[in-house]
Order: sequence, then C-alpha cells, then structure tokens
Amino acid sequence: MEPSILELIVLESSFQKDQSPEIQDQKELLKQFQEKFGINISLEQLNDWFEEERNKPSKRLKSENSYVKLTAVELRTLEENFELNNYPKVEEMQKMAEQFKVRLSKIENWYKHRRRMLAKRGLFDIKPKKTF
Repeated sequence: MEPSILELIVLESSFQKDQSPEIQDQKELLKQFQEKFGINISLEQLNDWFEEERNKPSKRLKSENSYVKLTAVELRTLEENFELNNYPKVEEMQKMAEQFKVRLSKIENWYKHRRRMLAKRGLFDIKPKKTF
C-alpha cells in the first residue's frame, strides 16, 4: 500500500527528525496514523518504509560538499568496530563507506576524531606517525 500525500508528509517529517526512530517513537507514529488518518499500519510496514528511505541514493552522496549525517545505527556500528580495531585498514573503512552510502573520507574522519576525542579525555593513546 502506497502512502497518501498527507501520510507521506508525516512520514518524511518524522524521517527528517530521526532516520532510525526508537521503538517508542515508532509506536507514537503508528498511533498518530490511526488517529489522523484512520488507518492501521504495522510496525513492520513502518520499518520497511524507513529502511527504504534510508537506502535511497538521493538521501546520500548528494554532492562533494554536502553534509551527510550518520544514523544512530551507523554510529553504533562504528562504535562497535572501533572497540574491535581503533585503526582499521582502508579496505575495511571502504566497506563501511559503501554500506552506509557515504564517502570514504566520512569514515576516515570519524575514526580520526574519535581517537582524538578519547585521547583528550585520557582514554586512548594515539599511535605516533611512522617516520622513515
């Protein structure tokens, strides 16, 4: 079932606020659909719509200079990977960039900033650069 124009406006507005809403926010959105439009949408249908929206090419890689905000799920994935390896190889970061549909530099910068932020807090020792 395709959403109506009004339903799309509500969905897109919610998507702009949070591309990966928590379960409580999803339930609130479902309640809003029931009250405003008199339709019942399943949690699975809602999640499918959000997933499709997140994966649309138009939502990512717009231009060389456009800012792309990582979703909560993507940030969680980066955090988990960081715990396993603070200095991933370029190939590993490229895979993440392709998975998240962002530029490699976005992933490289995230790791660099994460290490620097933890080092400032005294929670991480930055490896010295190799000199030959």
